[in-house]
Amino acid sequence: MNIEALKKEIETLKEKNRLLEESLAREQKNSLEKDHLLNQKSRSASMGEMIENIAHQWRQPLNILALVIQDIYIAGQLGTLDADKLEENYSKANNVLQYMSQTIDDFRNFLKESDGIEVFALNDIFQSIEHIMVPSLKAHNISIALPQAEGLHIEGNRNEFLQVILNIIKNAQDAIILNNIKKGAITIAATHRDSKIIISIQDNAGGIATENIDKIFDPYFTTKHKSQGTGIGLYMSKQIIEKNKDSKLSVANTKEGANFTIEVPAK
Repeated sequence: MNIEALKKEIETLKEKNRLLEESLAREQKNSLEKDHLLNQKSRSASMGEMIENIAHQWRQPLNILALVIQDIYIAGQLGTLDADKLEENYSKANNVLQYMSQTIDDFRNFLKESDGIEVFALNDIFQSIEHIMVPSLKAHNISIALPQAEGLHIEGNRNEFLQVILNIIKNAQDAIILNNIKKGAITIAATHRDSKIIISIQDNAGGIATENIDKIFDPYFTTKHKSQGTGIGLYMSKQIIEKNKDSKLSVANTKEGANFTIEVPAK
């Protein structure tokens, strides 16, 4: 091959390489856009679930406030509303309002868009879970055991990590209800081992069918009716966890049910 032909061949290869790079860049952009849209869809679904949880959260406090108001009204009508009774009812009402205010803060923090990376305490995540999910779980006769995780810290996006935990808990709740488990139970454990934090979320819903367990993290895969699930919650959960270095989300069946495991570096 002469010099001119070689130069022409090199230019052709350069052009092919340029076109390949452009194609890869477009594919990467499309992939990022697809993940962004899926994430937005997942958060929209979560917002709907959060509204349902707020209803469970506020039902009892609103009943207590109604009773307090009724008690004050009746005492006023009977002429028995003295300073001590007024102070007692004021204290009850104030405590309920503070609880409801904390609930709003928890939901606002969860729904707030945040791209920031920070170091956060795992216990803060579990406290938010207690505020957000426990009333809904109790309404379906499902108990949840949350661990004490003193001193355990994770680096990442706090809201996204909370979304992952909530997605898995909601998935367990749905499985327990679907399988008519009379005394549903979700157990969360957190340990620090070999510079990693390992979180397990175990339910007693009977486990995932063998033919489905390898597809559980696929986008749009769901065993629920289309009105009950989008099939993107667990997919996005895996994307969120595993975009961070040395992090992993996996699932396995146990004798009782499904066990989701999150492994992340400790900070």
